Amino acid sequence: MKTHLICLAALLFSSPIFAQNFGFQLDGTGGGATICDNDDYDIGSGFTVEAWIFATEWRAEEWQGSILTKDGQNPDAGFAFRAGQGGILSMVMSVNEAWFEVQSDPIMNENQWYHVAARVDNGTLTLFINGQAVNSGTFSGTPTSNDRPLSIGFSPGFPGRIWNGTIDEVRVWNIARSDTEINDNQTVVLTGSEPGLVTYFPMNTGSGNTLSNSVSSSCNATINGGGWSDGWSIPAIDLGVVSVAAPDVLSIYKRPVRVSVEIQNYGSEAVSSIPVDLSINGIPTLSETYNGNLMPGEVTLFTFERPLDLRANNINLVSASTAHADDANGLNDAANYRYRRPDDDRFLSLLRERQHNFGSAGQTQFQSLNMPRNMEDFEQILLHFSVECPSTGCDPWDQPASFFVVTEEGEEIEIARFITPFGIECGNWTVDVTDFKTIMAGHVTLKSFVQVWGPSGWLVNAELEFLEGNSPIYQDVHPLWQEFNWVYGDPGISYDLPEQTVQTAAHSESAHMRLTLSGHGQGNTDNAAEFANKTHAIFVGGDWVDDHNPWKTDCGQNSCNNQNGTWTNSRAGWCPGQEVIPYLYDLSADWSAGQSLDIDYELQDYTNLLNTDYNDGSHTEPHFRIASFVVEQSDQHYRSLQNLRADSLVIFVEGDPGLPQGDFLEIIFTNTGSEIMSNPVATYYIDGEETFQETVSASINPGETYIHRFSQNTGILGDEDQNIFGQVTAAGDENSSDDLTADVELVLGVSTRDALAAGIDIFPNPAPGRIQLRGLNKLLGGSLTIFDAQGRLLQSISINNTQMDVELDGSGLRMLLFQGTDGQSYSGRIVLE
Repeated sequence: MKTHLICLAALLFSSPIFAQNFGFQLDGTGGGATICDNDDYDIGSGFTVEAWIFATEWRAEEWQGSILTKDGQNPDAGFAFRAGQGGILSMVMSVNEAWFEVQSDPIMNENQWYHVAARVDNGTLTLFINGQAVNSGTFSGTPTSNDRPLSIGFSPGFPGRIWNGTIDEVRVWNIARSDTEINDNQTVVLTGSEPGLVTYFPMNTGSGNTLSNSVSSSCNATINGGGWSDGWSIPAIDLGVVSVAAPDVLSIYKRPVRVSVEIQNYGSEAVSSIPVDLSINGIPTLSETYNGNLMPGEVTLFTFERPLDLRANNINLVSASTAHADDANGLNDAANYRYRRPDDDRFLSLLRERQHNFGSAGQTQFQSLNMPRNMEDFEQILLHFSVECPSTGCDPWDQPASFFVVTEEGEEIEIARFITPFGIECGNWTVDVTDFKTIMAGHVTLKSFVQVWGPSGWLVNAELEFLEGNSPIYQDVHPLWQEFNWVYGDPGISYDLPEQTVQTAAHSESAHMRLTLSGHGQGNTDNAAEFANKTHAIFVGGDWVDDHNPWKTDCGQNSCNNQNGTWTNSRAGWCPGQEVIPYLYDLSADWSAGQSLDIDYELQDYTNLLNTDYNDGSHTEPHFRIASFVVEQSDQHYRSLQNLRADSLVIFVEGDPGLPQGDFLEIIFTNTGSEIMSNPVATYYIDGEETFQETVSASINPGETYIHRFSQNTGILGDEDQNIFGQVTAAGDENSSDDLTADVELVLGVSTRDALAAGIDIFPNPAPGRIQLRGLNKLLGGSLTIFDAQGRLLQSISINNTQMDVELDGSGLRMLLFQGTDGQSYSGRIVLE
């Protein structure tokens, strides 16, 4: 769910904005407007709805704030476009008589106008806020229609779901409008004769009990309660901070950092010279200016120049705001991000006793996360989670629950699933989520969902554990199926999952299929799908490769024991009070890198003979919750990434340590991205003040570690009372969180003669453990002494050949001191990987 709102390039004004500007207002307690029933309002392969909305107060749940509805039950049919719960936009539609929903993050403010849209395009439902796609989801099946009237501001089939605020400019299209069309026409007056436009309510009358339909006067809307108010408007100058996007949650407690924020032009005029303020834990800290020209709707990433060392604070509340003198709307000026020091460096807290219920808290919770942008160093990432009871007691039923990651691109991926216990608190559970580390990188959103129908619900805890490895590992994730109500056994609904094709990368070293499947529904034939023992099949390239039987017979041995209810019974893929364990199938025998894979998952044949009315509602329709992916793995990047990481600084003090003659400074940095980085800029700071900066005339290849010696002395001569930071940046660097290092090593008594300048070759550098020395002619009979960065003697070797190979242990910086029989000495250095 991308937090980059709002692209108002529509303000090109190809037509004038509205001369008469009114809207339809409701108070959240009653009223609404009823249109008519028309086949054009039924969702087909292409469909789009739009409106401008202003929430006086968000309803407690996103489904309570009806914007435009045509939904009903028995059977589930139609759709509802709605918003609520702190600014979540939602569209729910019936597919094969079952509800399918897509939501945004809670990213809209109260008392502010937003253009919202939902588009259905051949099995994909996409949500837009002010022209920017904010989330999408795919479905398989046929949208279910009904003969209910279209309604504005309320849902006749679901009492109490009433808008609180103003609605304006309602449009319905029986075509899928493109991203460009949605964006470019938000603020443009329509004639009512545009192709595909089937209903248009500009709401500019301002009086009476009728909303005029500019497409068809025979289908005007009748106001059943509510009134008129001012319609939508956009200030000329309206600037704000969308988010604090960096540093990431791990770097801020490991190194000095620079803060990056996304700033947005919400207004109708271009603006330059935008002041941006930063405070830490409520204390004003930095004030800098964005000097670019920000066009209407444009979002840009602004990084503060001055670094901050925030490692000493257990809590860092980082708040950023714009402070333009002519800003007409203060509601969106500021954003913040709260960082908490982990109890253990390996762990990151995600949720702490976060309530989920069928009440004011809601079944769905969101948490914005500034994750490390480059996850290559983590060999394994584990998600640990548990549930506790609220003060009113735990929910009594076993219900499905999931964790999703919503990527920067707006893609929603289920990374873990569990089933709540019968009425008692349980956990800790663990699911290995390493497969998803690539999509978890950067500025993402964690979505936590617990299906719960009572007011008490659950308190959910979750944390990530990061385990580092010795070499970079990269993943690429290909979604196969994400279906959370896949109807099973209804003769009128096909349960055949569509075959999926995955194109693999030529550099992939392995691939596997990951499948999380749980069966739900009971009281049917075979007591399916929860209590039915079924075996399903996996096909690759049309050939059967494996059977999958998810049947769980060990529920009685669950560590979450002594539950209420039937917790010991065997079930289809799950047990109450337990994580749903993913099934992994190694594709090695069926796969070659660079080839396409045709993958199919066939459910065992099954017919539910009790489909008619489901015994008057006494049992639940059999269905599966399915989330499956192909995961490729390699030691090379799958996506382009430009990134230089500052690793460490080394201060070399020349001459006698007791009476030093001078010092020089080196910064060691690594290209952890996939692209060559040229001519980076190296900087060092003393006590937070920039001291010296210069360009490094070099190109650094992916994976290469580079040592740069600054051309001037630091002048601190190893004074431990001064803090020194090193920084490396380059054009295009996508990750500001690892640009700085305060990891300083002090080397005393270093010779001023450089070994390389004297013709002594030392390679490779960096080295994996063995180094080769060449050009030792002048040193025959002399010695080689090897020190670590703290000056400790590690090895002493006689030089008896003009070329030598030397084995070295450990990692980090090594100093090499060559001494000849003529009294001359030479120094060199290498980095051990």
